[in-house]
Amino acid sequence: DESYPKFERSSAISYVASTALASDLDFAKNYIFTGDIWSGFLPIGNFDREALELAVRRAFEWSADLYSIFPSEYRIAWWYSKQIIEGKTKSDEEIKQFVAIIKDRMTKGNVSLAMAQTAGTFPSRVVAGYILRGIALEGLFVAGENNIEEVKNTYNQALAIAEVNKDDIEAYARIPYVRYDLASFLVNRVKTYDAEEIRDILSPIYGYDINSSAFFGFLRLDAERSNKDIIALSKVDPRFKTLLLSLGWKESDFK
Repeated sequence: DESYPKFERSSAISYVASTALASDLDFAKNYIFTGDIWSGFLPIGNFDREALELAVRRAFEWSADLYSIFPSEYRIAWWYSKQIIEGKTKSDEEIKQFVAIIKDRMTKGNVSLAMAQTAGTFPSRVVAGYILRGIALEGLFVAGENNIEEVKNTYNQALAIAEVNKDDIEAYARIPYVRYDLASFLVNRVKTYDAEEIRDILSPIYGYDINSSAFFGFLRLDAERSNKDIIALSKVDPRFKTLLLSLGWKESDFK
């Protein structure tokens, strides 16, 4: 509806795209990517997790082109970052192209995030922004375009904002996600890491009630995604493996 401001329309598109990304394949295909516009984002061929992520990236591009907002800009950067991390790029030239896109979208996202903070947006949205920014930066790190401290600082900023805004339930609930993302980055992207540092980062997670946070639902075994990053953490921190077993994992799942 073009009678609404571009910012609101862009935010609505971004929200729906985020919902699709968090949904199972059947729900996303049958209830989100339908109709003349949204169905056009679907790639040709089988609809698997990779196809969903591509369709979602196209939706975020629609959002960002309408009005630049950090959730959409960072999510676009995240998609290109993920291709680099997972080795799906076809050549050095394509990596250069993807790096350029990531940097462009990150710059736009950073401007939008700074404006949102100045405007006093909810801490939970700011924390989410820094998490997305950190994930996108990981691709640049793998491509040799930034250093470990830049990624760590971004996650630590998210953690600091969440911890000083405990009255914001959504912001506070993101703390275990931030700790997981930071630990996962160090274990899975950095060739040399301090195992004790990893265990220190994860340690506060074990004080949570597993029935009180959606984070533990995220950790449950998921057939639709790769669990190798989670498994890598379990090899560094025995307490993390114990947590996974309490969530329904089996010994055979770690092989």
